[in-house]
Amino acid sequence: MNIVFKKHTDPLVYRTGFHVLTYAEVGFAPLDIYARNFALSRHALVDFVEAVNGSGEVGTLYPAAPISAVPQACIRDTAEPGALEGYISEFVRGNARHIHASYLLFDFSTPRLPRHAEEALACILKSPLDYEISEITIIKN
Repeated sequence: MNIVFKKHTDPLVYRTGFHVLTYAEVGFAPLDIYARNFALSRHALVDFVEAVNGSGEVGTLYPAAPISAVPQACIRDTAEPGALEGYISEFVRGNARHIHASYLLFDFSTPRLPRHAEEALACILKSPLDYEISEITIIKN
């Protein structure tokens, strides 16, 4: 598995088997950036964000768009990596069972990658993954 670190200004390749995991927030947030590439309506995006944040669970726009999100609170309202680590693990398991993306992009930037998000990602990358993933890209501004 290849691990790549990029910035928002670096070009991204949207290819078959690509899937984004970010956090559920509209406005000046990564979710909006990725959603623009898939012609999602503002209404659909707001509904998605409200559903994810309201349920407190990982949500996905797949198959309409290769984008999933964790609740905003685990990025904005805490500095503890545990909750985010659990959500990322849940996403990776869901990817293995349903989505089958082999290129994952994790973007939890606010605009920089918060320390607790970096710690959660480090823990996930140390553990064996349930599914063959060719590449993980981490946005680290």
